[in-house]
Amino acid sequence: MKLIHKVGVYKLGILISSLLFVGMARPCGAQSKLSLQEAIDQALKTRASLKAEAQRVPAAQGLKRQAELIQNPIFQFENQNLRPGQIYTRDVDTYAYLTQPLDVFGKRKQRIAVAAKEVASTQAQYELAQRQIAQDIKRSYWTARGAQELRDLLNASVDNFQKILDYDSAQLSVGAISEQDFLRIRLEDERLKISANLAVLEATRTRVRLQREMGQTDFPDLVLSEPLDANQTRSLQ
Repeated sequence: MKLIHKVGVYKLGILISSLLFVGMARPCGAQSKLSLQEAIDQALKTRASLKAEAQRVPAAQGLKRQAELIQNPIFQFENQNLRPGQIYTRDVDTYAYLTQPLDVFGKRKQRIAVAAKEVASTQAQYELAQRQIAQDIKRSYWTARGAQELRDLLNASVDNFQKILDYDSAQLSVGAISEQDFLRIRLEDERLKISANLAVLEATRTRVRLQREMGQTDFPDLVLSEPLDANQTRSLQ
């Protein structure tokens, strides 16, 4: 009787846990799919930090174009012998000067070289930021993909074990097995359900983390569609 009482209390706790996670226990059939490349592409489009790096490139290119420009010529207009009582067109001397500054010491070339290095540096930093984001997305994607696979395997195990439990329940009703043996099977079923519920939580947590890194502000449920053997193939390359 004590064993049955303990099992009853244990089952009550499992029932409460199952009710808490019942809405998360199975994926929906209408879920959208997300491949690894789609996740990377979306992150590259939406990440604010990458947009800031991208804006630095045209700014540096603009400074380089400015450094390449030749200084504008200087136009001067001058009147001489302009005194009261004189006729302007006859007595006043008018001079116009056009001066073109020359870069004798090669400072313009130095400015262009410095500006070109800045363009190359900002471009390299932008490309590095792209690669870093892609690597972060890959790690988060495969972590979430593994958690999703474990969740699906445990859910399938729960479904299969339920058939065993139903069979043993029928065996118990006709006296083919003892109640103690049936209780052990029932406890194993509850333990498996707890593991499945925890796997659902972990799959959701890792998926939401992936979506955050993709720059999403909402976190709809979806299926990560990349085959697991694709990760092994990339590792061998």
